[in-house]
Amino acid sequence: MQKFSKKSSLVLTLCILSAISSSGYAAEKDSLHQYNLDEYVVTATRTALTQKEVPQSVEVITKADIQNVGAISVRDVLKTATNLHIDDGGGGHGDQFTIRGSVTNDILILVNGRRIAGENIYPNGSSNTRILDRLNLSNVERIEIVRGPGGALYGSDAQGGVINIITKKSEKPEFIIGMTSGSREMSNYYHLDTGRDNKFSAVLDANFSKLRNFEGKAAGFTYGPKQSYTLDMDYDMDTKNRLNLVLDYDKENLQYQGTRSISQRIQNRKTAALTYEGESTNSKYSLTSTYSQFENETNNKKYKFWNVEARDSIQTATNNKVTFGTEFRVTEGSAYVASGSDRAEQYALYVQDEYRAGSKLLLIPSIRYDHHDSFGSHTSPNLGATYFIDDNSRFKANYGSAYRSPSVDELYGDFSHGGMFTVYGNPDLKPEKTRGYELSYEHEFNDDTST
Repeated sequence: MQKFSKKSSLVLTLCILSAISSSGYAAEKDSLHQYNLDEYVVTATRTALTQKEVPQSVEVITKADIQNVGAISVRDVLKTATNLHIDDGGGGHGDQFTIRGSVTNDILILVNGRRIAGENIYPNGSSNTRILDRLNLSNVERIEIVRGPGGALYGSDAQGGVINIITKKSEKPEFIIGMTSGSREMSNYYHLDTGRDNKFSAVLDANFSKLRNFEGKAAGFTYGPKQSYTLDMDYDMDTKNRLNLVLDYDKENLQYQGTRSISQRIQNRKTAALTYEGESTNSKYSLTSTYSQFENETNNKKYKFWNVEARDSIQTATNNKVTFGTEFRVTEGSAYVASGSDRAEQYALYVQDEYRAGSKLLLIPSIRYDHHDSFGSHTSPNLGATYFIDDNSRFKANYGSAYRSPSVDELYGDFSHGGMFTVYGNPDLKPEKTRGYELSYEHEFNDDTST
């Protein structure tokens, strides 16, 4: 894999910026907006494009899809996704899942586009392995799945793809009480929507669940109660400026049936995110600050991070939109770490261009520059293109790159497995790197049949 220096990273960024600035301002008489396109997605480009426009392979699981499959957990819903395979670990070692062969710790899971804290990286898995058990399905509006490297927009951990869980926003005043039950889990949930009262709206969700030991206390399964609470509040300062505050808390008091004994696992997670969104005539911008902390109360271990991100999408011409972004993140972890804790700081800059060359071709180049205080600099470019043959047929091509930095545990871990063996970290590990190439043809025969 070619290594990029800071100088070459800067040169590559300037090249893309130069290409962006030279894109034409004259709009074509025919535009891609004239096509009868499907619903918008936001995960692949961080802007609103339709599935037909996005060069990457994107799948959207809607609220109607969730209701139709009769799922009781996010895990159940994701099992219906194409090219996404999930092995339910029964709660012991957690879930193991793959996208196109990329394993659990190479897949970035987001909630409303934001990272959330997990166990860091266990010696036997990933911070993602138990995340699905902590998501409240009754509060999920839709799920967007992007296959392939997503490093150009999201940085580390998006080598195999991105799964974005999008929760419900305020619609109308209502109060819902519900219950679900299955062989693995039963729960009751509460949903309160204030509706929009002038400038203020809020949604409050609570979920109380119990994981069953449906194997009759067989070894390898976790069981017990868990609960989660989410408060999502919006304040419209005026027609073009909004504040959003999200407070999230979940806790689990579980037992794990091992081969020799029963162990307890008491854990909680707290997340707070404040976002300002604004827009002008040709620009939409946002500033988000997120703090998330995961605590293993049984072992008195914590993993936490603080993240600040600013983004601005500018419509430079009728046929051209440029998105700039910057991100700063501080992470700290102590789960199974011999040295007690470890801290890391990193910052990133990224830029993306959406250029419509006439009525048929959409080009989306993007690039991200990351700097990690332990692993140095990384540049992740991406280039995608969609060519419309007609309203129902199109070719797509995409090249992307990504990387994943070693976790605290992988670097400094000292984990004893019941006295039988010990797993140690390796402080000399370097980031993993990935390149992905994709070429596809899509066609809709009618409303019910496509290929």
